[in-house]
Amino acid sequence: MCVRIKVCNNVCFVKLPTYIRRRAAVFYFVRRVPELALHRPEFKGQPIWRISLKTTEREEARQRGAAQLAWFEAVVNGDAPEPTSTAGPGRDKLTVPDESAMHALAGDYFRREFERWKRRRLSAPVGSVSGDHVDDEYELRLMGNPREDIETSVDAALSRYIREHDLALPEGSEQRYHLRSLLLQVWDDLSPAVDDLVRRERFAPDPKTQLIRNAPDKITIAQSWSLRQLEARFMSTNPRIGESSKRKIKHIVAVWDGLGLGELGVTSISHRDISQFVGLSRRTPVNASKRFPAVTLLAAIELNSGRAEPYPTLSDKTIFDGYIPALRKLLEFAIDEGIIENDPVTRLPKRTDVSVTARHRIFQAHELTTLFQHPCFTGCAGNERPNSPGTLRRDDEYHWAPIIALFTGARASEVAQLTVQRCVIDAPVPHIEIAALENGRLKSGSAYRLIPIHSKLVAAGFIEFVKRQQKLGVDRLFPAWERSKNPAQMFSSARVIRNFNEVIAPACVDRIPAPTFHTLRANFKTQLVIGKVPVQYQNALMGHAQSGEDPSYMGTLELRTLSPEMERASFDGLDLSHLFKR
Repeated sequence: MCVRIKVCNNVCFVKLPTYIRRRAAVFYFVRRVPELALHRPEFKGQPIWRISLKTTEREEARQRGAAQLAWFEAVVNGDAPEPTSTAGPGRDKLTVPDESAMHALAGDYFRREFERWKRRRLSAPVGSVSGDHVDDEYELRLMGNPREDIETSVDAALSRYIREHDLALPEGSEQRYHLRSLLLQVWDDLSPAVDDLVRRERFAPDPKTQLIRNAPDKITIAQSWSLRQLEARFMSTNPRIGESSKRKIKHIVAVWDGLGLGELGVTSISHRDISQFVGLSRRTPVNASKRFPAVTLLAAIELNSGRAEPYPTLSDKTIFDGYIPALRKLLEFAIDEGIIENDPVTRLPKRTDVSVTARHRIFQAHELTTLFQHPCFTGCAGNERPNSPGTLRRDDEYHWAPIIALFTGARASEVAQLTVQRCVIDAPVPHIEIAALENGRLKSGSAYRLIPIHSKLVAAGFIEFVKRQQKLGVDRLFPAWERSKNPAQMFSSARVIRNFNEVIAPACVDRIPAPTFHTLRANFKTQLVIGKVPVQYQNALMGHAQSGEDPSYMGTLELRTLSPEMERASFDGLDLSHLFKR
């Protein structure tokens, strides 16, 4: 067998079989059904068998397509196993339609069949040659076995609706029999309407039965769908969604279920339910799964409230800026799909936290001076007691990460991913390269950058620290800084960061909410502004995208031009003399 290979930009692609097609980045299996096999119930009366392979990857599409081809050929030959599932979110969660939905399907069936004949009649009016052909075809149908033709049409429509709406209507079920009966009743109105259309070109049907007269115009099938089922449909319909959005969607569904709201049907979710969700979230302890393992969030709320000193609970920022947008995205998708009509995420409860801007949140100079007098910087009682005074001078991330963040503006995950090799101390302009580890990532493409090493960071002994790490032969600057088990948090939820946010900062700053490790980045930005550093240089140092026309017209800002701008961040009023004496 000859395998065709396509070469594009020096990359070789083995050409996919003709039965695999690509549409909107998703691969499909497409094959014409042989005429002799059209009667097979597996093909549901479709002359073209088309099914999504639920993937955007070529090799995965090839494998799934081969499995689907084996099933297709087995059906054609009359010896078929059960149809293979080709990646299942959205197809494994089926729904039984209620009475209203069944009536809507009946109305849709009437409109589809009538419109099909109407299009034929409009293209072939009475008296024309093509019109005579339509008349002849209609007469032949009446002379044949109309009942058999009707049942064939009804069975094909029933199969189509089951497939289109993921209906749980197995063979022999009472619900399937009932829906089929309703579709058969459609012909009480459809037969005279088609007869008037073909014989007298009456293009506006006049249904006589209540079934069609009162049938809902909109098909709403998802009355029994849970939010988790909606998530599965969302993921299968949006295969190109980013990993970050996927995690947020999955997390909000897990929270929704954990708070005992999972039994609510999507169409029954009301404003009251959203308010209840917000209220329960406000009572949920931070890191509930770690502090109360193997229990639901509802149980964690009760256990936390019973503690003498309850753990802190989720902030409104987490709820309103994290949870609610993800929940709204799912429900807006439900509106787009016609599953619900109105968005219940409206008129949310008022936020109880105070909106704190960076201007009020940043560390003041005297607060930073107090902060860097903490045992992590002056001497602690031991590696396991970083917050107790002692004689051990730390030489790891507990000591260096906050100092690096303050004088570079680097994010926690960027500091954690620093390697010894990327701390270039013997160049004309000593600098740090902010880049992702092999299995890591940065926040954005703009986050990659070269940062000149600030003179105050040099004075604090950073160059000597890098040399000590070089002698140890380690790869990462902070090899003990572990990655979080949560892929979304990377290194930013490490113990060193939690210790800074939950112990060091609150002990040194008498404000609520207290600043956090990320606030050091805000302090660096503020110093650049105070030093009147141009915005373009600020963006380059902070890892922000340039704005306006700058990306189109501005070249790379080199280290020799960035270094003097960096030194404009003078940090006046900050006393770190005790660090400089290391």
